[in-house]
Amino acid sequence: MPTPHRFVADGTVIRLARMLRFAGYDVEVVPDPGQAYRAAVREGRTLLTRNRRRFLNRPGVFVLPSEDLDDQLVRVLARFPQEIQPGQRCVMCNAELQPATPQEVRGEVPLYVYLTARTFHRCPRCGRITWPGTHVTRMFARLHRALHSARPSGSGSRS
Repeated sequence: MPTPHRFVADGTVIRLARMLRFAGYDVEVVPDPGQAYRAAVREGRTLLTRNRRRFLNRPGVFVLPSEDLDDQLVRVLARFPQEIQPGQRCVMCNAELQPATPQEVRGEVPLYVYLTARTFHRCPRCGRITWPGTHVTRMFARLHRALHSARPSGSGSRS
């Protein structure tokens, strides 16, 4: 399997950054384009942006031509394939999530969620608690469609 890729996303692709984080990609967000580019260079990451005028043909930059999130996701998955590990990173801050027991999150999640969810994760950086809910189901479906579209024809399945 290809090695994991590391990215910096500027303010033009924040929704994409969250989806890539959900898929397990390491994506830092730096909203300002100039600062994002400098961070990418300094940290050896690839800059993801829609800013064609400023970054087209610059090394270490992947310019996305579309505003459509699904198209952006397909393009990045096709260009930078890696093992997909959904739910391993916080979609808000990019930290690796840690498992949490129901007892540890009691009182921090809605009672219905506490009584019905079986697995929880906590972000060690921002404290966000996650669990498999309908939003996760929708993100899995979007990711599955993008993976199917990004796969070269005739190749085997990716997971």
